[in-house]
Amino acid sequence: MGNDTPLAVPGHVSPFEEIKQQTEDGTEYWKSRALSRLLEYEDYRNFESVIKKAKKACKGSNQKPSDHFVDVNEMVDIRSGASRFVRSIALSRYA
Repeated sequence: MGNDTPLAVPGHVSPFEEIKQQTEDGTEYWKSRALSRLLEYEDYRNFESVIKKAKKACKGSNQKPSDHFVDVNEMVDIRSGASRFVRSIALSRYA
C-alpha cells in the first residue's frame, strides 16, 4: 500500500462527529457521558478520572479549563421508564 490511501472515506462520518452537538451560536461540544460510551467505558466513574487528567493538561498548556469543560445536567432515561437528571460535562474540541 502506498501513500495514496485516503485518510477519510467519502460519505463516512466519524463516530465522534455523530455525537457532536452545537450551541445556538455554532460552538461545538461533546457531552462527556456520550463520549465515555463511545470510548467503551463501562462505568462513567472511570471516565471521570480521565476528565480530571485532561483538565490538568489543559491548565498545564495555559488554557482555562472552564473554557473547555462546562458542568451540565443531562436528562437520561432510567429502567423504570422514568427519566432523571445526571451530572455531565460539555467538552470542547480542545478538551
